[in-house]
Amino acid sequence: MKTIISLLTIAFLATSAFGFADPKSDTVVIKLDNDTKIVIYTNNKADLRSIEKYDLNKMVQDLNNSVSKSNSEYVLIEDNDGRAYLKDTTVVYNDGKASASVRLGNMELSVDDDDIEDFDDIERAWDRDDDFRSYSYIDRDIDRTRNYFNFELGTNNWLIDGTTFPNESNEPFSVRPWGSWYVGLFNNNKTWVGGPIFIDWGFGVSFYNWKFEDDSFQAVRGDDMIEFRPPAANITPEKSKLAASYVNFNFVPMFDFARGRKKVRAVERGSFSFKRSRKDGLRFGGGGYVGYRIGSRSKFLYKDENGNNEKDLNKGNFYLTNLRYGIRAQMGYKGMDFFANYDLNEVFATDRGPKLNAISFGIVF
Repeated sequence: MKTIISLLTIAFLATSAFGFADPKSDTVVIKLDNDTKIVIYTNNKADLRSIEKYDLNKMVQDLNNSVSKSNSEYVLIEDNDGRAYLKDTTVVYNDGKASASVRLGNMELSVDDDDIEDFDDIERAWDRDDDFRSYSYIDRDIDRTRNYFNFELGTNNWLIDGTTFPNESNEPFSVRPWGSWYVGLFNNNKTWVGGPIFIDWGFGVSFYNWKFEDDSFQAVRGDDMIEFRPPAANITPEKSKLAASYVNFNFVPMFDFARGRKKVRAVERGSFSFKRSRKDGLRFGGGGYVGYRIGSRSKFLYKDENGNNEKDLNKGNFYLTNLRYGIRAQMGYKGMDFFANYDLNEVFATDRGPKLNAISFGIVF
């Protein structure tokens, strides 16, 4: 495995998606045995002199110890204080040439502009394992707070007085589990508190869809409360549902026993390196959320007496409560995460509809 140990912080991308370091700076490459290199990046003479205070031998010894003491195939590259030597995103500029490493989500692509022609090779050889050298290691997330995007997909239902499902008493507002989709889009943050304790928090939007078990009933805003009306005799009902959308804030303390570690698989060819990571270990937690309704509507699809497809779309508040709040549970193992939400407040305003508490559960991507 080709190993490049970066002993100083290499220029970060700052003002643009691909920013190169100051051309006045330079890079020193020390070639060792077995195609191993030590790369030293410096901006000026003063920075170069400052290297003297670092014990380079100790750094290399720490790396060798972490490899030799491990009983697994994964390597944790860090020193005794938990500082990782490798950085996620770097740019190295030397004599008009540049190499860049770009990270998007759980994927990272590294490119050296000296060998751009290798790009066609890596596409053609992607499925030929013998053309790549593959390996895995564990990368520790040492950032105090890391930002990421979550997509949640699940199903909705509701409970009467928080205890029983409506279909148990054959209520007209009984919900069909398959088709009553929950969708959430969240800009989340994971803040490390200490040890295995993290806080998962962020803002987003969620969409509830309650698809009625009996398509014959349509949700209608009455004069005083929501009504679930049966259809006219001369039509054929096909679909009926009530939907609502909310903006939300989540706050969930988590125990992450892998402490943010991720398994990374890398494939290399020439100057190209492609990495894909996934979460490692067990994590779980519980917390709360609060949301505010930003929209709601009912949808009723049917065929008229002539067999033509028709639909009624009605927007309004349907006596839904504007504010929602509840408790949330999350659990994950390796690359899979699950969630469950339960609204502590009722779906409809007091005396404006049945006493229902919304629930949702599903998968986090």
